[in-house]
Amino acid sequence: MLRVEIEGGKEFEKAVKALKKRADGSLEKWLADGAITTQSLAQQSILSRLSKGKIYERKGIQHTASAPGNPPNSDSGALVSNITVEKIKGGYDVGSRKGAPWGLFLEFGTVKMLPRPWLTHAYDKAVAQLMEYFKRAKI
Repeated sequence: MLRVEIEGGKEFEKAVKALKKRADGSLEKWLADGAITTQSLAQQSILSRLSKGKIYERKGIQHTASAPGNPPNSDSGALVSNITVEKIKGGYDVGSRKGAPWGLFLEFGTVKMLPRPWLTHAYDKAVAQLMEYFKRAKI
């Protein structure tokens, strides 16, 4: 099984380590909220717009691919419904699951397809929101 992890910025990792030392249980809630925000933003990025890319046919149905660099267009809804949050040791994992394994290929591209990132941008936005909260709370 292939697994790819998107690691956070050093500043975010440093803030989380500091919070672990002095948090009263709030850190778990904040990380869960961040994971749910990432999931929601990723789903919204796919559902909220249609990017005009190459038109192709699959199984007799015409599809419009998103333009490279844009989140994928939703056609069957399988990717969006398979973006889930799972609790893991030390935090949470957000990604597409068994029902949509192609999410990985869309995110990073292949030798035949340029990336259509949907998770990295969502993660970056969620981390920025958490970091802003940490700063306002003087954490």
